Amino acid sequence: MKVVSEGVLSRKYEFILKGSDLLKNVIQSLEQAAGRLKIPGFRPGKAPLKLAFQQKGEEVLSKILDHEIQKVLSDFIQKTPEVERAFFEIGDVTDFSLEEISDVTVKVDVAFAAQVTEWKDGLFQLPVFEVEVEESEVEKALENLLASTPRYQPIEEDRAAAAGDILRLQFEVLDKKGVHHTKEMHVTLGDKDLPEDISKEFEGMAKGHVVSQKVKVPKDFFQSQFSGQKVDFKITLSDILKAGSHEIGDDFAQQVGSKDLADLKEKIKNLLLVEGQGLAKRLSRDIVREKLLDVLNFDISDLLQDREKEVIKKQLIKSESAEKALQSYMGKKSEEIDSILKEVAARYVRLNAFFEKLFKDHNMDVPSQDIVEFLGSLARSAEKRLEEMIHLFRSNDAFRQSVITQLRHGKVVDFIVEKTSGDGKKITLAGLRQLDLPQVAGIQGVDLLEYRKMQQFLSEKIEKEGSQAFLAESAQEKNA
Repeated sequence: MKVVSEGVLSRKYEFILKGSDLLKNVIQSLEQAAGRLKIPGFRPGKAPLKLAFQQKGEEVLSKILDHEIQKVLSDFIQKTPEVERAFFEIGDVTDFSLEEISDVTVKVDVAFAAQVTEWKDGLFQLPVFEVEVEESEVEKALENLLASTPRYQPIEEDRAAAAGDILRLQFEVLDKKGVHHTKEMHVTLGDKDLPEDISKEFEGMAKGHVVSQKVKVPKDFFQSQFSGQKVDFKITLSDILKAGSHEIGDDFAQQVGSKDLADLKEKIKNLLLVEGQGLAKRLSRDIVREKLLDVLNFDISDLLQDREKEVIKKQLIKSESAEKALQSYMGKKSEEIDSILKEVAARYVRLNAFFEKLFKDHNMDVPSQDIVEFLGSLARSAEKRLEEMIHLFRSNDAFRQSVITQLRHGKVVDFIVEKTSGDGKKITLAGLRQLDLPQVAGIQGVDLLEYRKMQQFLSEKIEKEGSQAFLAESAQEKNA
């Protein structure tokens, strides 16, 4: 490979794949695959080479190019162990026929490994939080529980359902395997969120009324166990009710599964304590990342920095309107914001390199059980089956690499949390929720602080103006 230019821990190369060799390989591949090629109007192996070339030549050439490039890069990387990443771009094929294929120029961008900072105990101090739950927090949680716990009472008279009534509906689905799935729901008849056809079906009906029919479930239905199936679907009107109210006391405590009010308060306090400890643990992990982003400083490849900057910019600024709003808020031009993002990108490249080095230096590993548990949490949040996530993990290289990287880096962060000590700081759950991460972490980097302000501003803008309106504006700009 020929060196074209050099940067900071990066180098641009070029090499040429001879068109005559490519043509020879394409013809040879077509001849070898003749018996398997499906050409309309011809039996396998009987189609003329020219026709096979016209229909399958580009596909075959693409595979040959990829194979030849990987061979060159593999040999180069084997001889150059300091290579961290390599990216290639294939030039245009100007001539492509059974008589001639033009030479193909391949450009290769190579990033070389950085001299990563060694981990040393005491690199920074990490606050240790001792979470306390105040009585006022317990009382507030109790009030929220009271407000969110519905109470239903039977209507006084024996009559049919009318608008405004609360209906207890029993949903039953019989799938193709003969398995019954049941679920009970309370809905308000005539409510705008209740499908109109269900409202019409049950208005004026007495308890015990049943709706039953076969339904073809759409393939994209969110509950994947039913998607694409024909199922027997039945809804039964179990009861007609009206709303009631609760009062804080032993009766309410017993209704939600406690012995008395004191027992319920103790359970709430323990749950809040667990929540606080979980928040403190996540905050400690976030502080580690912020601290490392702030203190790590070693030379990195400008190639990786530029590529990371584009990723960050794409994730942060999703539309032209967002960029304009950000410029107005920050009082900066596009080039200045770009410069901040480039500096932040350098911090993330250093952080990732540091994580990978520490993971290898301390012989850490990611057990298969951790992967399954992580995929399980993803499946639950996406309302998918675990089997679907496992299949995606096995079949999608990018997804698999993303999962493994997150788990590897999580292991490193937990290792640092264990190795880093600090004075215990008592803090209430309410105080923990309100902590400002950059302030707690003691961030000094101006670019990092500016970047956090950008994130906060755009997050609040979307929330304030409504994500739908904001994203619709983005879509209009994209389509314009």
